[in-house]
Amino acid sequence: MKELQQAMVKLGLLTRDAYHTGPGVFGPRTQAGLEQFQRRHQLPANGVFTESTRRAMAAVLARTASSASSSHRCSGF
Repeated sequence: MKELQQAMVKLGLLTRDAYHTGPGVFGPRTQAGLEQFQRRHQLPANGVFTESTRRAMAAVLARTASSASSSHRCSGF
């Protein structure tokens, strides 16, 4: 659960403050962030961390990490 919540913080779906109120606990903030992610990515917005949600989140995180590493390579000017 903590890994999911940390990923949600990276994606702006959960604030750090909200994360620190219950790391590892699937509460209403985690569910709301998960539903928001699902709606954004045309998945059933049921607040359940399904396999399709996991794959979509992993893909978005990979793209985010890839673009961040690309910008760091160019920032050495």
